[in-house]
Amino acid sequence: MENKLPKGWINANLLDLAEVYTGKKDANFANDDGEFPFFTCAFKPLLADSYSYEGDVLILPGNGANVGEVFSYSGKFEAYQRTYIVDKISLNFKYLFYYFKRFWREKGVSEQFGSATNYIKIGNFKNFEVSFPPRAEQDRIVAKLDTIFGQLEQIKKSLDHIPTLLKNFRQQVLTQAVTGKLTEDWRKGKELKRPSEIINEIYKNRSKKLKGNKLTKIQEIYNDSDSTLNFAIPSNWIKINLDKICTSFSYGTSSKSSNEGTYPVLRMGNMQQGKLDWSDLKFTSDSAEYEKYKLNEGDVLFNRTNSPELVGKTSIYRGEIPALYAGYLIKIDSMKELNSEFLNMILNTNYAKKWCWEVKTDGVSQSNINATKLSKFTIPFPSPDEQQEIVNRVANLFAKADAIVAHYEALKTKIDHLPQAFLHKAFKGELVPQLESDGDARELLKEIEGLKKK
Repeated sequence: MENKLPKGWINANLLDLAEVYTGKKDANFANDDGEFPFFTCAFKPLLADSYSYEGDVLILPGNGANVGEVFSYSGKFEAYQRTYIVDKISLNFKYLFYYFKRFWREKGVSEQFGSATNYIKIGNFKNFEVSFPPRAEQDRIVAKLDTIFGQLEQIKKSLDHIPTLLKNFRQQVLTQAVTGKLTEDWRKGKELKRPSEIINEIYKNRSKKLKGNKLTKIQEIYNDSDSTLNFAIPSNWIKINLDKICTSFSYGTSSKSSNEGTYPVLRMGNMQQGKLDWSDLKFTSDSAEYEKYKLNEGDVLFNRTNSPELVGKTSIYRGEIPALYAGYLIKIDSMKELNSEFLNMILNTNYAKKWCWEVKTDGVSQSNINATKLSKFTIPFPSPDEQQEIVNRVANLFAKADAIVAHYEALKTKIDHLPQAFLHKAFKGELVPQLESDGDARELLKEIEGLKKK
């Protein structure tokens, strides 16, 4: 397929080097308790009770999203009627597999058919040419690629641990933050305003000039006993329910949003790991709706309805662009004495996630935590000065984690591109030495043609 072939190489049509046919079974032939792999057009094989084929083969999906993929298999197997099998391969079996990995998606399936479901035909194989060297060089190429791909796989496995390690690191930082251990050294020798005094002042200010039911409601909030935290906190911290330090817990807009408009409407899908993801947005152009549900910098958003695993996701709005929020979210309006960044941290801890799991109300496929329950969530409450110090330290540590993520993603991208780079070198004749003693691939082709005539 290269315009200029390496010395001693030759081009040949695939069907002169192998046989191509499809499986015969329909999808209903699969059995979860089967013994043999059943190759369909899916990425992973199913199982079957019996087998119709055996050998060293290539498996290629004939329709759907996986057209262009190629799999190798050695042994007994079954195949779906739209799955293509490349069998009786005259070249080194693995050489042809690697060749398909390099060229099949690019040139073999460049022409596809169908509108609702894409598919390929036997003609795709008839028009597919293979360039190859003498047998000995094929063997060296395969051995080299096997080694390289094995090493790349080990590197990928090592890298795969990094996201989990960073996730655990972030949770450990948050745990240290909300238990006071992160700022233990900072607190020493400082005279900080007592959190209990702050809450008493807030109560006096909130109850001032109130009468009747409104006063009774405020009194009930501050007389209500706070739940027990499942971890210890410093002696100069207190535990309080959110309604003692927050003024409201508001549901977002229930109006239908659109793909285009003036104002973004933040939904539960936009809430990711304590931050807002602005990449997949819905909009409204209703100015009255925006004024009613607009967000202010520092507003904390709590996902009140979602799957059991995700209900309670929390993120903070940092004023990136004017926006409002959807009905499945609760906007928490905290007082100035509660740093909203600190609140966002608490609501992203494992402690908060465990609380969500315990208090959620389960429906058919979704769970719910209403505003009343959220208002009674108990948080650790240090002085405002210490809250700010915690926020600063966590931000610094998370920035380091983000830098590692950036390096990880860049390295992963490079590694993901390496297989094709090595395959490109292999089929230009640049990966392994070419030896005069290998002979010429024309001799191998004559030998193959001679065997076919017998």
